[in-house]
Amino acid sequence: MPADQQGAGLVNALKAVQTAMSVQDANGAPAPRGDGVLVSPTRLTATARPGSTQVFHVTVTNTGADARTVRPSAQTLETAPLAGDSGALDLPLATAPTFVDGGGTTGAYELHQFTVPAGTDRLDGDIAWDGKDQRNSRVRETLFDPFGRLAAYSLPQGPGGAGHVDVHDPAPGTWTAVLWTQKNGTAYTGTVQFSFASRRFVPAGAVAPASRLLAPGASGSFTVRVPLPADAGDVSARLAIGTGGDADGSIPITVRSLVALGAAGGAFQGTLTGGNGRPVFGAQTLDFQFDVPRGRPSLGLALQLRDPDYNLTGVLIDPAGEPVDEQSTGVVTGGTTAFGTGMQFFARTPSAGRWTLVLALNAPLSGAQVREPFTGRIDFGSVPVSASGLPDSAGVTLAAGQPVTATIQVQNTGVRQKDFFVDARLANRSPQALVGTTPLTVQLPLLAGQAAPTVVVPTDTDQLTIVASATAPVLMHVAHVLNGPQVEGLTIGDVSIATHGAPEVASGPWTAFPTEVGPFGGGPAPALPVSVAAVADTAAFDPAASASSGDVWRRAVDASAAYTPLTLAPGASGAITVTFTPAGPAGTVVRGTLELDTFDPLTSMGDEVVSIPYVYTVG
Repeated sequence: MPADQQGAGLVNALKAVQTAMSVQDANGAPAPRGDGVLVSPTRLTATARPGSTQVFHVTVTNTGADARTVRPSAQTLETAPLAGDSGALDLPLATAPTFVDGGGTTGAYELHQFTVPAGTDRLDGDIAWDGKDQRNSRVRETLFDPFGRLAAYSLPQGPGGAGHVDVHDPAPGTWTAVLWTQKNGTAYTGTVQFSFASRRFVPAGAVAPASRLLAPGASGSFTVRVPLPADAGDVSARLAIGTGGDADGSIPITVRSLVALGAAGGAFQGTLTGGNGRPVFGAQTLDFQFDVPRGRPSLGLALQLRDPDYNLTGVLIDPAGEPVDEQSTGVVTGGTTAFGTGMQFFARTPSAGRWTLVLALNAPLSGAQVREPFTGRIDFGSVPVSASGLPDSAGVTLAAGQPVTATIQVQNTGVRQKDFFVDARLANRSPQALVGTTPLTVQLPLLAGQAAPTVVVPTDTDQLTIVASATAPVLMHVAHVLNGPQVEGLTIGDVSIATHGAPEVASGPWTAFPTEVGPFGGGPAPALPVSVAAVADTAAFDPAASASSGDVWRRAVDASAAYTPLTLAPGASGAITVTFTPAGPAGTVVRGTLELDTFDPLTSMGDEVVSIPYVYTVG
């Protein structure tokens, strides 16, 4: 089916069956039927430098009964619309006209008419309303074409504050938009923003040869050249397989331009819209990728929105595919969360290779505007950090049992408030038993709403092992809070073991989902207690060091560990005091690092800002 219609339910089943029945292979050589073609590959994708040209090779096979001239063309929707209409209207629940929808529910509505010019290939309609203050509200968008035919319906999947429809090959003329809300628990009253845009397909590349005449059963090759845009991000296009028929198809083209980075970094930009209220992580998601050169001491990534009140989450994924940091635009103050305009990532000694930033816009939205522009900046400058009083040589002797203090001074060079703390680690690695943030012994089967066993994995971990044991065979699925790394346990007898390794395993919450192994003799699964244990292979925590900021990662192994971070606004500076109380036999050399980190309470992950080594000898 055409790429621009995928998911629309517009499948030409007859043509698909005829094409399938015409394929000649080792299973037979049936006579050609219909007028179909087969295209290989079925999609074209690439990620490369901005401004570069990607070359694809496509083979088209004529499965029809007659010779056909094939004329492929690469197309994308124009950036600037052919025509547009935007504004706002009031949807007063109490006084708006009403109707009864197909489900028997009364709806209140307002109408808006706009013009679609001739030659339009795609019509997009976006709406936004205040889903933040009216949390359960839904505004629905229905479009009728100039002939009064139903053309599109936004079908909200939940509350959120945004809706979208699109129509392919819209008829020119005056269109009518019905913006409405059901008069029930999802009712909305107030202002609704709207924006309608008519666009045409324009060339997205070159195809050679321009055409081929294919006899029945014959195949022909085409070379497709697609230039990548100068701006970072994704571009969706299509390779239209023109044969002169009224049901010609296409295959999707998706190309991604990397963020262009120089010695000082680089910049990117994008636009948030809003999705349709789907109640999962990210009503809208955007991906940006960039290549970090070898040997960079630090990585900073700042995101700046034009307006506040967007609940935006960002996930930073390292070249190994591990989500090493998650940040948000939210700032928690006194138990209240406010969403600002900035998001900031810091990463010390980033691995060389391709990094990925995933942005996820979460409901609800304030509805103040239909689109929200943002800009991003990547740099390799280190965060200003200094240390005083820190032992830095084996020649420095510290008396056992006598506290010695050092001071870490830091400035927040980011674009949003950050909670800084010091995490003192020894140079040696060791297995650390993790404590549960929820009960690690549960009864199966897990009931709806019942908390599954969860642990927190600290930073600097390169292997995580989780074991579930019971008195009967169990299976276990283990997942990180972001549903990125996921591991299936290996069941041996009544034990299931899941292991995950990476240069740096994703920190933060990991959850185990144990299940019983059937069959159960036709009845329900019997009650079965199961115990979960987790071990992280990580840099050992230094028991002789304590920081005025506390250490949130130490809570992974000690639930009573203190955490009182240093909170700094953008541009502000502050100090964290670290106290060493040496212990052990005289002559013992202690080596470790003070890891200056941040933590985002909304994401349960954070930055690894800088690593400061220390060494001393116990006297």
